[in-house]
Amino acid sequence: MAPDQVSRLPCPSIIREVDLVDQPADPGRIGRLLHQNAAWVERCMVTYGRRVAKPAPVDLDAREDIDEIWESSEPEEIGREEAGAEGLPVKTPKPGRELKPLIPGLDTP
Repeated sequence: MAPDQVSRLPCPSIIREVDLVDQPADPGRIGRLLHQNAAWVERCMVTYGRRVAKPAPVDLDAREDIDEIWESSEPEEIGREEAGAEGLPVKTPKPGRELKPLIPGLDTP
């Protein structure tokens, strides 16, 4: 027996719990309740002829509204080139902090 199968409950035990909830049962919720993998719960449900709950449909308009709100709350990204053009201070490296080659003895032109 594989190590990941050692802690699996037998399907009849899972089906007993599935039968206690209103149909169709959510394999993720049942899996969390029994400390089992949702895929294993779903496999047992299908094997024993139980209906599996389908995920709720996503309303695309509501999803777009949520995305717009999230994007508007993000700060604007400004590159170094744009920062200098807009009059914002450009951070310059400190003297003596120039880039050094990764391979000693290899000078870049």
